[in-house]
Amino acid sequence: MFPRKTFIMAINKKGKRKIIVDFKTYFWWVFYEYDQTTFDGNQITIIAENQSFSIHYGLEQNSEKRIAVLRLNGGVFVECPKFENDSGIITPSGISELIKWILTKPSNNTIKKVVYSYPKKVLNESESNILYNTILEEIAKKA
Repeated sequence: MFPRKTFIMAINKKGKRKIIVDFKTYFWWVFYEYDQTTFDGNQITIIAENQSFSIHYGLEQNSEKRIAVLRLNGGVFVECPKFENDSGIITPSGISELIKWILTKPSNNTIKKVVYSYPKKVLNESESNILYNTILEEIAKKA
């Protein structure tokens, strides 16, 4: 038998912006969607050039509890800070901050609060950090 090969489709770059963060290339775009995605309204999708993961972020979230979604094989919903300006506009520097924030490993001093993961489960602080570190290790392996 022939070995099984995994084929990755090329990213359609039309309508997408390119950004390089820590020497890695990502593509991002802003779009409006209602009732079809995780967020309603204006939102952002960021995808790694090698398609190993994606980040999803809603621009019109409640200011108290904001969420970013990190998708690898499933999804992890993480409480996060605000990355757009007060007018609701995100700039390339905001995109860069979001990518860096998502890819920063939690430590003993920082906790990335996982609101829920797939399958839906609310995690405590220890479970959140373990899961998040595991995901970041998987992303690093694919880079």
